[in-house]
Amino acid sequence: MAQEDVPESLDEAFEALEFRFLLNLPEQELETADRLFFQIEQAHWFYEDFLADKHSHLRHFSELRVFAQEMFNRCDTLKPLRSHFGQLYDQFREYRARIPVYGAVLLNQDMTRVLLVKGFKGNSWGYPKGKVNQHEEDVTCAVREVYEEIGYNCEGMIHPKDYVEFPTKKGQGKYMKLFIVRGVDESFNFGPRVRKEIAGIQFFNVSELPFTKEQANKSGNKFWGLHHFTSQLVKWIQKQRAQDRRARSNGKTRGNEASSDKKTSINKDAATPPSVPEPAPSTSPSTPALDSHMPKLFAVDVSAVMASMEPFLTA
Repeated sequence: MAQEDVPESLDEAFEALEFRFLLNLPEQELETADRLFFQIEQAHWFYEDFLADKHSHLRHFSELRVFAQEMFNRCDTLKPLRSHFGQLYDQFREYRARIPVYGAVLLNQDMTRVLLVKGFKGNSWGYPKGKVNQHEEDVTCAVREVYEEIGYNCEGMIHPKDYVEFPTKKGQGKYMKLFIVRGVDESFNFGPRVRKEIAGIQFFNVSELPFTKEQANKSGNKFWGLHHFTSQLVKWIQKQRAQDRRARSNGKTRGNEASSDKKTSINKDAATPPSVPEPAPSTSPSTPALDSHMPKLFAVDVSAVMASMEPFLTA
């Protein structure tokens, strides 16, 4: 490596990535293809953020597949797997598409406005959310993803029974659950805590949300996928408003009991990072149920092939 650890060439850059993300991994992290490719994805993010962005002589790789192919071609530790790259990557994508997604629907106090985010590479607006990590609880994942994407800590504001989901029946596609959070201050200084994921954060009127795919396509803003949740969300809001009315009515004779309702409390510690543990960088975002089926997902016996890498790993 050249002075100040600046790679002089693409070969030198990938050599550094191989050392950082592959050679020093525990053996179990290379036993299945899902873990291997999640490590390659970590290497991709690192390369784009800290090498290609800072050094103009290093090319960018906008697609993970292209970057992964380059790693397979350039890294000696992956040499035994080169002939299986296409098969492994396609099966990895299939596996990844099954990972559940969790996030939150963030409403203001009177439930008339909802916060949406716009992706770094797209023009559509959606709810803050992301894939669950291995052994991570659904609420923990939602809190982490919301904080990463908008810098807002909703820990303690989530009630596990208050959520919308899609699909509502298991086995009908990728599962997404969004916990409904009420009482978000619109004047909060929102901002992403991760690089190159979020390009916009904005509140919209709940009345603007589409109920159907056709309405989503006709909207001035592209509300991709939001129509799956709107009916459930509106029903939840209507139920909350009915409860608010009953609470106000009861308050006239029994005191102001509604004021202590945690569902409507505004989080004063929203700027403080959540206390949920950060996942280890080498941990693949999967679930125990998926992990138990991993040996059946991949036709290539990755652990056996990796055994042939021993000369490289111990060199």
